[in-house]
Amino acid sequence: MKVKMNFEQFFIFIYCLLAILRLTRSENCKKIDDCSCQTSKGTVDLHKIPKDQVLTIIDNKGYTYQFRPCEALSGTCGDASAGVAVCQRDKDISYDVGDLSSVVFSGDPDSSLTANYTTAGGIKSSIITIKCDRGTTGKFTSGYEGPQNTYNFELHTQYACFGSSGGGGTPSKKISTGSVLLILFFVFLGIYFIGGMLFLKFARGAQGTEMVPNYDFWSSLPGYIKDGITFTCRGCKTESSYSQI
Repeated sequence: MKVKMNFEQFFIFIYCLLAILRLTRSENCKKIDDCSCQTSKGTVDLHKIPKDQVLTIIDNKGYTYQFRPCEALSGTCGDASAGVAVCQRDKDISYDVGDLSSVVFSGDPDSSLTANYTTAGGIKSSIITIKCDRGTTGKFTSGYEGPQNTYNFELHTQYACFGSSGGGGTPSKKISTGSVLLILFFVFLGIYFIGGMLFLKFARGAQGTEMVPNYDFWSSLPGYIKDGITFTCRGCKTESSYSQI
């Protein structure tokens, strides 16, 4: 039985393949200490944020949040006297919403790296999304309270960037994810053609163009590409083949 694959099915298959390969290439940033983690691509090192810099933000409810990624906040915060990384303040009242030593890193710096700080007993937690921003040493943004005593923030810093001056540690010299995906794509394409031609030749005795897997599709591909370009240049409008009455 001959299985045919049309133009749309082929590119859906390639898109799904690349998406799966992209997911398999992502990895969690492995914790080194309380403010740095490492992947095969390099190190995110927040030690370089100035020690005396207390990152502060005020949310839409008027609460002030203070954060220090590598050193505990000085003074007291709520019931905790030391070891607090994230503190919520409201006038004379303060609440510990994340301890420094509890931090857990998760995600990939290339997509969504987070640092999760919890309080003793896990009653409250602060989730900080760390983003590469080559224009700042440290900026605290997007503070809001989520469900179940969870507080969400973003930390923008150049020390989360790989391979730049002032970046977060020594980058790995391994090839990029995009390069790996391209290599795998052409490898699979080569296997598809070479393996298919050998199978059709020796298993079915194919000759000439009959040896090309899905020859009808590949011979029609230039026409599909031409039609796609024409359709795009026409503003994604179909050409009417009927005269107006």
